Amino acid sequence: MESGGRVLLFASPNLPAGMLAEDPDGIDRPGNLRYNVYEFFTPFRTGWDHGNAATIIAEHSVMRNIPYEAFCDLQFFELIHGSAPFRVVAFPGDDKTIIIRSIGLQRGDSKERYTEKTVASHAYLLESTLGKGSLIGYAMNLSPRPAAVSTLHDLVRYAHVQGLEKD
Repeated sequence: MESGGRVLLFASPNLPAGMLAEDPDGIDRPGNLRYNVYEFFTPFRTGWDHGNAATIIAEHSVMRNIPYEAFCDLQFFELIHGSAPFRVVAFPGDDKTIIIRSIGLQRGDSKERYTEKTVASHAYLLESTLGKGSLIGYAMNLSPRPAAVSTLHDLVRYAHVQGLEKD
């Protein structure tokens, strides 16, 4: 990266603590397991006071071959559901371009709803500058499903071809 290359970073439980969005309280479910509300797929959410509230997709070279509007609709279900996004503030690098943003509301006093203190910016796909190169973070599911294969193909192509610039 220091000399100008692009590196892909795939989300995993092995990343340093705090890089992925977590719900410290979780939601109880049978078998003493916890739901992480940031792992739910929702193109929009009504009635919830925390978690993945909305998604926004920016125009970017990586997204050229994927049909989408400005948010993650049903074609993103198998990519996002069950995936914890990156916390943008914890992602390394400068000049961050958030390609697929997840806006999450954090638990807190209802009097402080929708303020800088309670709204968190997360990303399923982002790129940041490190040295002369960049780090691309991918926090969606890896699977042999068509949406995942197409997205990964475009992502690897973008990372490999230096002449393919950000939009």
